[in-house]
Amino acid sequence: IWTKESQKIDSEQFLGWIRDECGRSDYIYFRNTFSVFKVLETKVCKTVSYLLSLSFVYSVFVVFGLRMRHTDSHAIKEDLHKLYL
Repeated sequence: IWTKESQKIDSEQFLGWIRDECGRSDYIYFRNTFSVFKVLETKVCKTVSYLLSLSFVYSVFVVFGLRMRHTDSHAIKEDLHKLYL
């Protein structure tokens, strides 16, 4: 087999060269795709964690607010009860 540079190489070298070339391009393609997926994954993870933290803070505020309101109304009822008795 003759290459463009008119070097005679045997079939084993030729197959290795083809494997190297194809493997390299596949590797670059897969690496680029993987990096794109990694970027997407990190963005999605950040967004999801942000939303989760927001919902957690919101639920804590809601629960805390309900508990405060409940205790306030309970205390007000007790005070009124004491006043009228």
